[in-house]
Amino acid sequence: MKKYFENIKYCFKNSRVRWRQHALSRMLERGISRKDVQTAVTEGEQIEYYHASKPFPGCLILGFSRKVPFHVVVSIDIEESIGYVVTSYVPDTNYFDEDLKTRKNGGKMKYKKDCPFCGGTFEKGRTTFTVDYQSGVVVVRNVAAYICDQCGEAWIEDQVAAELERIVSKARQEKNEFQVIQMAA
Repeated sequence: MKKYFENIKYCFKNSRVRWRQHALSRMLERGISRKDVQTAVTEGEQIEYYHASKPFPGCLILGFSRKVPFHVVVSIDIEESIGYVVTSYVPDTNYFDEDLKTRKNGGKMKYKKDCPFCGGTFEKGRTTFTVDYQSGVVVVRNVAAYICDQCGEAWIEDQVAAELERIVSKARQEKNEFQVIQMAA
């Protein structure tokens, strides 16, 4: 496990990192910079290890930015020496003890209502769904989703996903270059 964490540090020290689009967007919304994440990974504390994560093992790291604590979830492709930033968020004491290292539920995530990325709780909400399908862009606003109250990841039910697929397929067929759609509430 220590060697694993050293491999992640190597990736970050040598700019061998890929940033998940959602993670980068949420970081910037939350005022967490790439440098903050790089510092957290190279100097922070690994607090959980996800050896069974697919396709690559991952871990949760506690870091600080301007004395504000935050978590970073990273994974690594060891064969290619590439680190992946999955998400970054300010930990919530509703889910973590005061040390911000220990989960209050004993470390177990209940996947029916908990986020599989960070263990936060799902709340019904709305999100914006964007697809760039090479010949055009579709933006669908007001999409029903379960939103993690901790990392902000949106999870979309199958019926809603089917409607999104229909909308994108129609935009492709109509060769729309840019389309913004409001879903019904």
